This record gives sequence, C-alpha cells and structure tokens, in this order.
Amino acid sequence: MRTLDDHGRELTLADLADETARREHGRPVSEIASETVSELYLALYHTHVPKLVDGDAVRYDQEGDIVEPRERVGSLVQVLDVVG
Repeated sequence: MRTLDDHGRELTLADLADETARREHGRPVSEIASETVSELYLALYHTHVPKLVDGDAVRYDQEGDIVEPRERVGSLVQVLDVVG
C-alpha cells in the first residue's frame, strides 16, 4: 500500500513487486535475487492484491496486470503508520 500511495498512480503488478522488493530490502532491484522478486509477485497476486480489492483499496485489471490505488489507500497507510 505504501508503494502505491507513494506513486499515487497505477502500476503493473511486476513494477509493484519490484518497487516493494526495493523498499523491503533497501537496495536496487538489480541487486535482489530474481527468485525473491518472483516470490513477492506471487504473494501480491495470490494474497495481497485480492485482499486490497476486497477492501476497496485498489482496483486490479487482470488482463492488463494493472494495480490502481483508490482513495482509501492513503487512509489505510495512515492507519499502518499509527499501529506500526
């Protein structure tokens, strides 16, 4: 959610996985094992994005593989900042 909120626009799921891996590991994605990024992509696809869709935080276009943040993402990030 933070990555989507920071970008403020839609991202492909692959770009979201890359940016999330970069954020989590604190290194350029070129320095992160491709298996790590692939595992993150699969976790986003199978678990996280569907939950965010169900929570009305994002829209997901499976055909285009596009994740689009909705207005709710910003408020959810604020909640994460408070509890995290």
